[in-house]
Amino acid sequence: SLVRSPDGSRIAFASKRHGNLDVFIQPANGGEITRLTQNSADDRPTAFSPDGSLIYFSSSRLGTPQSVHVGTYEGSEQLYSVPAAGGRSRLLLPTPAIGAQPDDQGRHFLYENRPVYENDWRKGAVSDGAHDVWLYDAAANSHRHLTQFRGEDRNPVWASGGSGFYYLSERSGSFNIWKSSLTGDAKPEQITQHGKG
Repeated sequence: SLVRSPDGSRIAFASKRHGNLDVFIQPANGGEITRLTQNSADDRPTAFSPDGSLIYFSSSRLGTPQSVHVGTYEGSEQLYSVPAAGGRSRLLLPTPAIGAQPDDQGRHFLYENRPVYENDWRKGAVSDGAHDVWLYDAAANSHRHLTQFRGEDRNPVWASGGSGFYYLSERSGSFNIWKSSLTGDAKPEQITQHGKG
């Protein structure tokens, strides 16, 4: 897990330097490395805030180790933020929001859900457990389901201008890049043509 700040001057990454994954930050051209999180759960950065002041990261901090690995499922992480200058972590979402990406204003987040834990690389999975792309509105504290394919839709990123988003989907038989609008008023557009389909 490695993410670059919006101005390109810093990188945040996960490292096991102290036994488990923590979030660290350093200048992109090298220099002093600063540890930002210190929790026994693994912390993985997903993005910087648009102004570069925060780093968003996923972690399974809620619940006991038994509930994370047995009662619910492994990988039931939550979304947190930590100041890039150092400070206290803050819980943003108590539910999985894999690869959460803020928009240019930091008010909306694209993310991939994780309804159940199963092998992330299982090809051709079609079930209610497959991942989908969602939108979180931080101001309204609401979520909107953006992709409806019963197979895998994952790794969303914003299109320039925030008018839509790109994501990987197996809807054509193999993982390809697709583009969709936030409003759902247009049919998703297949961008790449790899594999079956």
